[in-house]
Amino acid sequence: MYNVLWINAAGNNGIIDLPADAYNSIAVGELYDVGIRDTNRNDDYLKLPGSGSGPTLDGRIKPDIVALGTNINSTWISGSWD
Repeated sequence: MYNVLWINAAGNNGIIDLPADAYNSIAVGELYDVGIRDTNRNDDYLKLPGSGSGPTLDGRIKPDIVALGTNINSTWISGSWD
């Protein structure tokens, strides 16, 4: 065994497929930040079709975890906000 933890994007075609559906892989989906840019996660949702979502072809629930991927703050080199 390699003792490696694989982390893969859930994909962006609406389904979970290789490599994110592997048993030894953590699939990361895209969470959409609704409304104002804040830390309130009660109104956010899994971005479809921008993020793959399960179940996998053999019925397992994926993605394993989600992270913000749309409508998030980022800094520019010039110091302004995107």
